[in-house]
Amino acid sequence: MEITPISTSRLRLLATSDLHAHLRSWDYLKNRPSPAVGLARTASLIAAARAEVECCILVDNGDFLQGSPLGEVEALQSPDTAALHPMIAAMNLLRYDVANLGNHEFSHGLAFLMGHLARAQFPAISANLVRRLGVGALQDDRLVPPSVIVTRQLADQNGQIRPLRVGFVGFAPPQTTLWEGAKLGAHLQGRDILDAAMAHVPRLRAQGADVVVALSHSGIGAVSAAPWMENASAALAQLDGIDALVAGHTHQTFPPSCKAVCAHLSGKPAVMPGFYGSHLGVIDLDLIWLSGRWQVQRGHSALRPIARRSAAGALRSVAVNAPAIVQASAQAHRATRAWANRPVGHSAHALHSYFAMIEPSAALRLVACAQAAHVAQALAGGPYAHLPILSAAAPFHAGGRGGPDNFVDIPAGPLTLRHVYDLYPHPNAVAALLVTGAELRLWLERSFSQFR
Repeated sequence: MEITPISTSRLRLLATSDLHAHLRSWDYLKNRPSPAVGLARTASLIAAARAEVECCILVDNGDFLQGSPLGEVEALQSPDTAALHPMIAAMNLLRYDVANLGNHEFSHGLAFLMGHLARAQFPAISANLVRRLGVGALQDDRLVPPSVIVTRQLADQNGQIRPLRVGFVGFAPPQTTLWEGAKLGAHLQGRDILDAAMAHVPRLRAQGADVVVALSHSGIGAVSAAPWMENASAALAQLDGIDALVAGHTHQTFPPSCKAVCAHLSGKPAVMPGFYGSHLGVIDLDLIWLSGRWQVQRGHSALRPIARRSAAGALRSVAVNAPAIVQASAQAHRATRAWANRPVGHSAHALHSYFAMIEPSAALRLVACAQAAHVAQALAGGPYAHLPILSAAAPFHAGGRGGPDNFVDIPAGPLTLRHVYDLYPHPNAVAALLVTGAELRLWLERSFSQFR
């Protein structure tokens, strides 16, 4: 007997994550174009993917406001006179449907964040980063909504138009409250991701969501849940009620190969779309109208890169810059380049990080000495002025997840702000800790694990 296949309708989810204010395809640290970064290029992939499927929803999974010189220039503006943030302007232009808050959304403080979100034409969500914790997750005092339902009209297998209600719930590492504590104080509190999910996913279903998608600004860690997980996406995918998942935070890709399709976490279609706009995540959900509601029959996931490497290792763009995004960001781009090229000093020696993981590095030594001098100045004349100061410096740009181009290479001569940002790309607060010899020994042991 011949079996007639079930006709399904398709919902396409398009996802970016960890854009970190990389709007243009420009490397401000090296002062040259870059084929591997920029929402301007990802925008072309978004347009192409939208043209293929009638029912699409575009989401961002966090860390979109901060993390590049362009983001830093915007943070220097007075809140009273600041123009529309170029990242918000671009996301408005691309018609994002929802954005999840990542940990770095809070790096410039709540006033900066909320002021710019007020001008976004899309909702921002977070279920576990809140103003104040309540007795349970549903009683928390919210900074932004924990979830949102996006409605689309979709034809069922008989051609009848039915409303489709897609629920999105957002999560980020609860450790954000510690990492950004200097800026936030007691104005932000974090809840365990799984704890929040177990309350808000059923709530979304009760509110009528046909499909539930977790926007998890969290890496793919252990499958088994543990309290206060930073990288909880794999454990999160285990929960009943979640149909698909977008992961992020760790700047990796899932599926790990752009040729892979149908990648799943615990049976749920999932993507992690790299960083700086390097990839567009695409999740296709095949739906059927059954028993008075839409139900997911199957799901497929894939990544679409904006650049590929040739057999010889050369990086080549496979996506053009979207003219509308280039035009909208022109003024911010000019201002950022001018800021990045401001002179700040001079170095008699070349500074590079090519071997920073295997031998002493002048680039890291400069950072360590600067930190130590800053702390010594702060402690001068106080009760701790007599103590030795040890300074720890990390090789931020030393290959790794950033790829084979991710190195510091500053020639001897004038130093500009872009060189400083290359040496130390994060606007962290300097912290001096009073430690015992035993604590220092444990810290060195933990640090040594980097080499295994």
